[in-house]
Amino acid sequence: MNKPQLTKGVTTITLGEHPSDWSVVPIVGDNTQTSLYGKDFVDVNYRKYEYVLIWDAMWSTDYEALETMINNAIDDGSSLTFTYPKFPSSSSGTEVIAKLSPRDRAGGSGEAYYSKVVLTMREVNKQ
Repeated sequence: MNKPQLTKGVTTITLGEHPSDWSVVPIVGDNTQTSLYGKDFVDVNYRKYEYVLIWDAMWSTDYEALETMINNAIDDGSSLTFTYPKFPSSSSGTEVIAKLSPRDRAGGSGEAYYSKVVLTMREVNKQ
C-alpha cells in the first residue's frame, strides 16, 4: 500500500513509514432549530475530516522535511494536499492545513535518530 504523502506546489514528500497509529475524526457543522411543537430539526451544513497520524519512530530526516514543508505553508498561508489511499476521503488527495507536534526523541543516536511525532491535518474544503 502507498505511504502517506504531502504535496505543496510541485514538491511532494512521501513519508518513509506508515503511521504507528491514526484516527480520522469527522467534523460536522450543523444548525439545530426547535419547532413550535418542541421538535428539534438538524440541518447538516458541512462535513470535514481531521486526520491524526502518529509515528512512534520517524526518521529525523523525514521529520525535518515535513517540518520545513508545514512551516513554509504556514508562513505563506497556503494549504497542502494530503494523499493516503488507506482513507477513502484522502485517497485521491484532499486539501488540508497541518500542524506538527514537537519532536520527541524515540531512539538512535547522532544524526540517525528516531522521533515520536504527531501530525494533525484538517480538511480545508467541505465535503
